[in-house]
Amino acid sequence: MCKGQPMPQPMFCLGGYELNRYHTYPHSNGFTVDGRQMIVMQMMPDHTSLWLLTTELLDTSPQSISPGRRIASFDLPQPVRDKKPIPIWPDIALNKNILTVSVQDSIWLLNLDDIGSKPQLIYVAPQGWQLADLTSLKPDASAVCFGVYDQTNSISRCMEIDLQTLQPRMLLEDDTRLINHFHYSPYDPDWIGFAHEGPATEIPDRVNGYHPTLAPNGRCLFDQQSAEPGKLLAVGHERWCYDQPTAIAVAYGASPAGPRGIYRIFADASESAQLISQADRDWHCNVSRDGKHMVVDTSGPSDQPGCGWDEAGNVSDVVYLDPATGQRTLLSRTKLATHPWHPHPTFSPDGRWVFFNDFNGDTNNPRGRVGCVCVDALS
Repeated sequence: MCKGQPMPQPMFCLGGYELNRYHTYPHSNGFTVDGRQMIVMQMMPDHTSLWLLTTELLDTSPQSISPGRRIASFDLPQPVRDKKPIPIWPDIALNKNILTVSVQDSIWLLNLDDIGSKPQLIYVAPQGWQLADLTSLKPDASAVCFGVYDQTNSISRCMEIDLQTLQPRMLLEDDTRLINHFHYSPYDPDWIGFAHEGPATEIPDRVNGYHPTLAPNGRCLFDQQSAEPGKLLAVGHERWCYDQPTAIAVAYGASPAGPRGIYRIFADASESAQLISQADRDWHCNVSRDGKHMVVDTSGPSDQPGCGWDEAGNVSDVVYLDPATGQRTLLSRTKLATHPWHPHPTFSPDGRWVFFNDFNGDTNNPRGRVGCVCVDALS
């Protein structure tokens, strides 16, 4: 349970609900190399556009950040009201301003340094294969990895495209499980993290890694055995770290036994997974570039009893976590929503700001915006 009080710094919003915006997925990077700009998506009924916001202005002239500069747009008609929205989740390479994004059955590449350039189509999923909605770029932008799935034959593949030749190759195939959420380790991109997808309470091997020599067939990295024999932790939303060859992941409140909360997982299996901080409502997690700060969002109010979605109401909290002590501080409170408006908190590259999606709570006219809170006082 989070016992901290809301920080004195107010939440600042990068535009209003009328823009209907959100930021990218937790294990994707949404910032340019210099850390001065951030990518956000603006979702309209017939298209979704990508915008760059100059977030370095947060300290001096925050009101001038929005609406930002539109850099691309994709025809993407949204479903009617009773269906879920169709989000897209760009990724920017850590060391080069190259962006990739999966849009339905295609992957597009955009050079952010070439102002006015258009997205380049680099891949179309073969007939009968479904393209995953997440891509991941190597830090140097030399390659992009992603998943494809043959639903008819229940085959999952991890693919990689060399961005010099644009030639795709298969890295991993699995015909027994649905695997997805492929993303390079920022610390050692020879490691690619991936997930065994499915109901969290039924999956015993959620967190996996691929390495061309150490784990060429992929391997499970997290023994999900709980403190009670025979009961497994329900695990998900893994995110690989920047400062060491580890990942962090959430043991959800839905776990039949504990300890629940945020765990550190070691790629080389040199150590068993370590509990960083115990909590019963953690949902998504993220980590700063230096590894000294973490953040989670929650399934329900962090300051109230209950596990997972029990008595969650319409609340999701954004909570700062000190991994050295496990201490938690409530940053902000927003409303529960479907994708793309899960809070999905993330740190700015310098670790000074936490950005997250803020949902308006209106099921008849669902809209979102991107909020942020300064965490200087916790550094």
